[in-house]
Amino acid sequence: MKSLEFQYQIIITTVVVVGVLSLPGFVLPEKFADTEFLSGELAEIIEDRYDEELPLKRFAANSLTAFTLLMFGEASPGVVVGANHWLFTDEEFIADLASEATYQTNLSFIQSANETLRSQNIELLIVPVPSKARVYAELTLKQPAGAHRDLYQRITRDLGQRGAHVVDTLPGLMAGKAQREMYLVSDTHWTPEGAANVAGSVRSTLEARSLEGSERWLTQGIAPLQHEGDLLNFVDVSPWFESLTGSAEVIDQFSTENAAAVDLFSMDVSPDVALVGTSYSANPRFHFEGFIKSAVGGDVVNFSEEGKGPFAPMAEFLELVSDQQKHNADQTSFRLVIWEIPERYLIHRDYVVANF
Repeated sequence: MKSLEFQYQIIITTVVVVGVLSLPGFVLPEKFADTEFLSGELAEIIEDRYDEELPLKRFAANSLTAFTLLMFGEASPGVVVGANHWLFTDEEFIADLASEATYQTNLSFIQSANETLRSQNIELLIVPVPSKARVYAELTLKQPAGAHRDLYQRITRDLGQRGAHVVDTLPGLMAGKAQREMYLVSDTHWTPEGAANVAGSVRSTLEARSLEGSERWLTQGIAPLQHEGDLLNFVDVSPWFESLTGSAEVIDQFSTENAAAVDLFSMDVSPDVALVGTSYSANPRFHFEGFIKSAVGGDVVNFSEEGKGPFAPMAEFLELVSDQQKHNADQTSFRLVIWEIPERYLIHRDYVVANF
């Protein structure tokens, strides 16, 4: 408690001092001009240090952010501050006037992709990723915009009505969070345990439709690592007030190998399962690709990309499949496509694929 009070005092004092120094025309009193505090060897040391690392600027920026965080529970645009140091991307809370039109456009693209793949005898399995704010709604301190409130349920219903096969991932994540964190505290993404949970839901769906392969892929834990969440970029309190955002997260790491890898002749030469998606699938730290290999019982080619949303990677994949068909009209190399789609992208107009 004393530590927190001390941080309050430091932050408020710094905000006042920085504010005064920033006033137009402000100069230090003349009596300080020739003091050893502002000249000589000490001043030279301070100037050199400032030039190298700008510590005063960093400290001032940290203090202002920490002040806003403590007094108003807010940080920079891009993040929503929750309870117990939890951070959420504001993309799970905000919506614009075009959100409904964006939703319908993206829904049509998904339907078109499904029909295109089906015409080439490729099964598409859609894996919607519930928002972190939905799974951990009890830790949010504000309500999302109306377009988000029933978005996950709407996606699964609307896609199902259009003949798409959709994995219902929400029940597993809601049950799983009682045992382990399904999402990272300071990051937009799921934990490896959350990724494994969703892969388990994929496995159940594949088994129900007799789409699983025959290979055994084994996953084992390896050395964990420290992870700095992407949402910390919007909460500039490091290094002076890092305690305000909680301790660094340590995430478990995994490796997945074919159980028959020692027998090269027992392995398929060309994988027939494709994984398409976002950074949830592309980032190896979350190991979704490995968990999917175990779930489908076979090797996987990962076409997921970071920073492009879920629709552009699928558009690129469809072009690849089209090219394959042109060169070999009888068959394509894939029998199954797993498409991971975070729910928030359905109403995010920056990731719409045009002219599909």
